[in-house]
Amino acid sequence: MTNILARAFFALNDIRTPMKISVLCLVLNLGFAIWLVHPYREAGLGVANTLSACFNVSLLTYALRRKLARLDMAGLRQTLLVLALDAIMAGLVAALVSALWELYFAIARCR
Repeated sequence: MTNILARAFFALNDIRTPMKISVLCLVLNLGFAIWLVHPYREAGLGVANTLSACFNVSLLTYALRRKLARLDMAGLRQTLLVLALDAIMAGLVAALVSALWELYFAIARCR
């Protein structure tokens, strides 16, 4: 999504806005990584990258909406809502399967 939004700026002959936002998100990524690596180790890096990428997409979308008079996002909003609900359901199923897996193999090790 970041690449697509950056290309929209490039098509408008604006290379500074995506660069400024990218530098800001790089600093955010470093801050998130320092904050999250100690408690979560490698997973902290993944979470830091994900958070900074979300900020990057959000800031690019906000800047593009300000730059263009009309940017219809109603259809995208509906799709993102469905995808977010699907992601939550997938996370819940994965957590349930993980818990059952641990329970089963914990019992199997005790025998």
